[in-house]
Amino acid sequence: MKKSRCLGEKSVERQVIMKYKFRVTLLAFTVGVFPLLSGCSTVIEKIQQTTGNNVEKVETKLNGQEHKKPVKTGVEKNLLPPAPATDLANILKDDGKGRYAGNLFNHVKVSEALDQMPKGMSEEQIYAYLLGLVGENYKGDNTFFKQMEPNYRSQLDGLKSRINKSSSKDKATNVLVMLNASNSMQADMDGKSKLTASKLALTQFAASLPKNTQLSVSVFGQGNMNSLANTSNCQEPKTIYPKQSFDAKKFSSAWNQVTTFSRQSPLTQAIRSIYGETREGASNTDQTVLLITDQSDSCGGNLTHEAEEVRLSNEIGNFHIIGLKVNRQDEAELRKVANTAGGSYQRAADSTDLRRVFYNFQKEISKKNEPWQLQGLQKITQSYRTDSLLLSTHYESVLGKLKKENERLNKANEYIKDLQKINIKEWEKVDQWIQNRYQQVEDYMDNQNKTASGKLEKDYETNLEQLEQDWEKDGKSKEEFEKHKQEVLKEQPPIKNSDGDDSQTEPTEDPTENDTAQETQSE
Repeated sequence: MKKSRCLGEKSVERQVIMKYKFRVTLLAFTVGVFPLLSGCSTVIEKIQQTTGNNVEKVETKLNGQEHKKPVKTGVEKNLLPPAPATDLANILKDDGKGRYAGNLFNHVKVSEALDQMPKGMSEEQIYAYLLGLVGENYKGDNTFFKQMEPNYRSQLDGLKSRINKSSSKDKATNVLVMLNASNSMQADMDGKSKLTASKLALTQFAASLPKNTQLSVSVFGQGNMNSLANTSNCQEPKTIYPKQSFDAKKFSSAWNQVTTFSRQSPLTQAIRSIYGETREGASNTDQTVLLITDQSDSCGGNLTHEAEEVRLSNEIGNFHIIGLKVNRQDEAELRKVANTAGGSYQRAADSTDLRRVFYNFQKEISKKNEPWQLQGLQKITQSYRTDSLLLSTHYESVLGKLKKENERLNKANEYIKDLQKINIKEWEKVDQWIQNRYQQVEDYMDNQNKTASGKLEKDYETNLEQLEQDWEKDGKSKEEFEKHKQEVLKEQPPIKNSDGDDSQTEPTEDPTENDTAQETQSE
C-alpha cells in the first residue's frame, strides 16, 4: 500500500509539473531542523510549487484545474516560511516568518488556510504548516541584544580629549543640526508629522541656547518621491539655516525651503557632509552635531566607515543621533553608528520625548565650562538611561510577540484537531513542540536581557567610579562629587517607554512648553 500511495503521489506530481512547468527544488535543512521532504514529495512542497507562500486549496491544484501562479507583491515578495525547528539554535538562526505573523495576522484568512489543509500530513509537516501561517522570527531580536554593548568609556575619553585640546574655556559653541526630511518623516507623531514635531522641538531648543552659540540646520532626503531612479534622491544635504545665532523670524522662514520629500534616506552622505560644515573655525569653537532621523541609510552607504571618521575627527567634539519612532532593526544600527563615532544615541517615541532629549542637550551645552568630570557625569548618565530604556522596551516587545505567537499556534492546532484534520497523537506532538518553542525562546531572551542589562550597569558604575577618582585627583572632595551625582540623577527627565510609564517625576527646571504654544510662536 505504501508503494502504491507513493506512486500515486508521484503521478500527481508529474501532472502538476507538466501543467505548470515547474522545476522541483528540494529544500535541505541543517542538522537539528526537521526536513520538510520525506521519501515522497510532501503536501507542503506541492503548496509551495503551485502557490508560493500563498496557502490556497491544494485539491484544486492537484486535480489539474486551470491555475496561474499568483504574483507576489509587497511583504509577500521575499516571504520565507519558518523552518519547523524544535531546537533553540536553529529557531534563532531561522530567517523565516509566517505569512500572517505579527501585524499581518488575519483570523479569517488563517482559518481559511487551515480549512484547506489536507489530511494525512506527518507531524513535522503539520508543525511546518502552522509555522508557515503564524510563526514569528526571532533572529533580529537576538541580534539586538548582542549589539547592546556599552560605550561610556569612549564617550568620556572623547570628552576629556576635546577639553584637553581646548585652549580657552570661553570658546564659542557651534551646533549643527542634520535633519532627515525624506517622505518617512511625514508619518504621524502625536497628531502631526515627525518633521513638524522636529521643527517645533528644534525651534524651542534653538531659542534656549546660550547667546554665544552659532546654529546651522541642514536637511537630507529631499527629492522627487516618484522618481524611478533610487540614486537620484541620494543627494548631499541642503543647508536651510546657515551658521548664525538664533533669529526667530529667519529660523521660521527657513522651513519654507523644505518642500519635496524623497523615498530615500542618504544618511551616509549626511554624516560625510558634516566635515565641511564643522571645519571652518573648528579650532576656536566647540562643535556639537545633532543628527535627527527616523530610519537608517537606504542609499547603500558605509555607515561604519563614516562613524569611524567622526571618531577620529578633530573638528567634531560631540556627536549625537536622535531616533524618532525608529524600528528596532534600524535603531540597533543607529545606536551602533553613534557608539562607533564615540557619541550617543537618544530615542524619542513622541513629541514629549523629543523635547526632553533637546532639553538635555541644551543643558549639556550650557555646562560646557564646568569640570570635565561633571560634564562626563551628565553625558554617561543620560546615555545609560537611554540604553536601559531601549533594552527594556525591546525585551517587553519580544515577550509580547512570543506570547501572541504561542496563542495563535495553540488555537490553530486546536482548530485543525476539531476539524479532525489530525488525530490526538498528532495534536499532542505538535502541542509539545509549540510549548517547547515558547519556553526555550522565553528563557533565552530573559537570559539575554539580564546579561545585556548587567553589562550596561557594570560599565556605567565602573565609569562613575573612574570619574570620582579623577575628580579626587584634581584635589576635590568625594562628598562634592556625590552631591553633583545625586543632582544629575534627579535632573534626568524621564523618557516614557512604550506603555507610557514614567520612572521619575518631571524636572522642575524643564523649560519646555506645550506644542500648541510653540507652534503659534513659530508661525
